[in-house]
Amino acid sequence: MITIGNLHLNIAGKEILNGIDLNLRSGDIYVLLEPNGAGKSTTIFALLWLRARDSGLISVLGRDPAEYASAIRRNVGVMPESAEFYDWMTAPPTCDGMAASTNEPQLNWICKRCWKRSAPALKVAAPWEVPR
Repeated sequence: MITIGNLHLNIAGKEILNGIDLNLRSGDIYVLLEPNGAGKSTTIFALLWLRARDSGLISVLGRDPAEYASAIRRNVGVMPESAEFYDWMTAPPTCDGMAASTNEPQLNWICKRCWKRSAPALKVAAPWEVPR
């Protein structure tokens, strides 16, 4: 669960985030698609407390990242910038490989749930194409 309320963040005197509001519930998949310089990475950095906000509310998993950054980072997965997949590989082995590389039971369960609900021949071109 992620809540952002009226988030403002300046870098070197330049306003990067100006009053962002966002509310994601458990299980939501959200993709930030905006032009370069729109503040996508800065928003993620603020959520993980890699960059401090100037004002506004941030809550990740019910906690303020200013106080609980380490705990939040241990429980959140972020795919920055771009993802690379083998174009010849279908969803099941791609998900199995992702789950095996992290040794995280939750990721393994999520991946298996995704690909079992999809067609066996589904090609994985981008993470948002895998149905939940």
